[in-house]
Amino acid sequence: MGKAFKSITPEQKKWIKQQKMFFVGTAALSSTGHVNISPKGQESFVVLDPNNVAYLDLTGSGSETSAHIAEKNNARVTIMFCAFEGAPKILRLFGKGETILSRDAHSSLKSLFPKHLVDSTGFRAIIKIKVHRVSKSCGYAVPLMVYKKDRLLLQKWANGVKNLGKYRVMKNSYSIDGLPSIGQVEQLVEKKGKKILPYGHEGYVYGCIEGEEADKVESDLPVTEDAAKFLKTERKEEATFDRKDGKVIIVEKSYTVNWTRDLFLIVLAGIIQYLISQYLH
Repeated sequence: MGKAFKSITPEQKKWIKQQKMFFVGTAALSSTGHVNISPKGQESFVVLDPNNVAYLDLTGSGSETSAHIAEKNNARVTIMFCAFEGAPKILRLFGKGETILSRDAHSSLKSLFPKHLVDSTGFRAIIKIKVHRVSKSCGYAVPLMVYKKDRLLLQKWANGVKNLGKYRVMKNSYSIDGLPSIGQVEQLVEKKGKKILPYGHEGYVYGCIEGEEADKVESDLPVTEDAAKFLKTERKEEATFDRKDGKVIIVEKSYTVNWTRDLFLIVLAGIIQYLISQYLH
């Protein structure tokens, strides 16, 4: 029978620690935007207190979670654990998330995770979630499976990539719907001081540093409806990823009126027009 809680109980915290994997669910706010579900493992999840949890975000070929978290009026995250061994159980944590870049994460927070994961070049960020609802359900239909071991392929792959930052710029700068994401705050981008330009490729929106070559091989698979609209707009710089107080956010470009400047330009235009009319006569 289902039951809801306002926070994580000590028993639930103990049970969470025993689980070998969990799932992260987020979604874009757009009615045509996509829902994303990511499986996670490798002891990368910690309960900070009854209403706060965090997990390590390791480099992958997408960055939907950070894009959805940073989207204005969004940040919704659901974490799901389910028992594959022992008594059946499903536990869901509902909350609001924030993305903390690996270089901005405090050492006290990083120390809560396995050292080999934190030291890996694939360590991209920490996703921290403020939980406002916890629910449990039966899980009677979840199959029984035996845990064998963790895969080490991700760490080996990440440690072997020559320029992981450039990879993240390409694969992690936009969500599949065109929302800006974590690849836009790579240090190599900040050093060059250039914008990330989007382009559609194989059903995804990839990023390219302004002025550099991008792989634009055409594909039979079109980008999503929202991404197609995004790529057609002329003002692609309206929203960009940025850092603030050690957290990543989406900054919407705003335009302020400078009355002194505008009045000067109007008067100058009038003077030029008057001089031209006098010259022609």
